[in-house]
Amino acid sequence: MHKIIKSVKKSFFLLFIFEFTLFANPVNLDFYGIITTDADSNMMNMTEDMFIKQLSEITTNVADKRTEKNNLQNVLQTENSNTIFYIDIKKIPNTAGKWSSVFYIKNPQKQTNIYTKEYDSYYKILVESKYFLSEIFSNNDAQKNKNQAQSTMNFVSTEKIAGTWIGEKFVNKIVILRGGRGFVIFNNGASMNISINIQTDSSGKNYVNIKQTSSANASFFPEIPRKNALEIASNTEPIEWNLSLFDENILKGEKHTITLLEQSNTPQKTTIPVEWKKVN
Repeated sequence: MHKIIKSVKKSFFLLFIFEFTLFANPVNLDFYGIITTDADSNMMNMTEDMFIKQLSEITTNVADKRTEKNNLQNVLQTENSNTIFYIDIKKIPNTAGKWSSVFYIKNPQKQTNIYTKEYDSYYKILVESKYFLSEIFSNNDAQKNKNQAQSTMNFVSTEKIAGTWIGEKFVNKIVILRGGRGFVIFNNGASMNISINIQTDSSGKNYVNIKQTSSANASFFPEIPRKNALEIASNTEPIEWNLSLFDENILKGEKHTITLLEQSNTPQKTTIPVEWKKVN
């Protein structure tokens, strides 16, 4: 009996610490909902409602921006005084019903933090996400718990990331050389020269800026019909990536490129999340 009472007291103490942590660092948060093609609309709406409720308990200043989800790519490219938050949920192929949730948080300083969590089932997302959200929005816990959140590495150099990387649908491989140069080999055979620079954000963390240095080429836009790509290539800005290093073998971040609007068939700047994995 004494052990049970002691255990209950300990549980209440931990719960108190947990709730205190949730409210310690409130932020102005714009929640743009879930991006997924693997869950039906009813399931997604239910999950988004749950996240809104949980976020409201974690930070008091939450704005529901789900109705503006289609405008998310434009929002990511503009100045914003609030923190932008959205989630990518996918089934994990060749597993017994496992799911992956990728949480994207872009702060007003233009730094994007990315956290990944795997769940044994979709139900687990519903019952376990609150604790993972608290880890993300708690500065101390998010940095300490590597099992739940992958903390961005502070020190990055071109020598550290030199090697061959993969991870984009239309790209065969990316080769990063020591000294700040490299190239991207596309599946269509095209080769793009790139520059690699290590930059520092306002919080003092390093990130990798990669920029196209080759002349414009329609083959750099394999996802766009060839006719349109030929028209776009000569008038668009160089493709650019801003990536953060995770556990030495993963680069995650954003790719700034061009997409084609389906309805009007006109080009538009877009920012898409990318993840590269080192293969050697």
